[in-house]
Amino acid sequence: MKLRVIAMILCVFCCSKLCYALSEQEHSDKVMGFVEQERYQEALIAAEELVEQFSESIKAKGLRVHVLGLKGDFEVAKQQAQSIISSCPQPITDDEKDAVVMAHSTISNIYVKQGRIMDAIKETEAALKIKPDSEILLWLAAVTYSQVGMYEKAREKANRLIEIGGKGESKGIMAGYARQLLQKIESSTSPVPK
Repeated sequence: MKLRVIAMILCVFCCSKLCYALSEQEHSDKVMGFVEQERYQEALIAAEELVEQFSESIKAKGLRVHVLGLKGDFEVAKQQAQSIISSCPQPITDDEKDAVVMAHSTISNIYVKQGRIMDAIKETEAALKIKPDSEILLWLAAVTYSQVGMYEKAREKANRLIEIGGKGESKGIMAGYARQLLQKIESSTSPVPK
């Protein structure tokens, strides 16, 4: 359930960054409408139409990759995400940065679903190198680190998220989640009284 909520938040965040033309925005909104209703096949069809119409848009390709990952087409999503990453090894524009971050995030989510947590952490950290103050990425990193018992790293990411606070895209909601995660970590790592 947590992964679904995280994936939805990530999808909403990434889609908000994905569009620069009104017609591209309309297409992206259509994709997001299907995603929010968990109608992934229809979201994929709409994402394919978006890429077809805006074939030069790396952001459109990033949205398609994200939908493929949500739909469960892991191998295709991973291949296309890796293609985005390799075509932009040094992101220069915001569009390229957003697309590469989305690609890393999609691969990370795939790895989490496959139980490959350490690989997921590597992908999330790669995305954080590009966008170090992304609340979504900091949250994903904190949760993932806590899942594998790497509590110091989890605390580091959660504290950074709290430090960012309401300045980012979530208006403080993610900082609240980070506080809850820190409480959970503290309660699970505190010595039991004798």
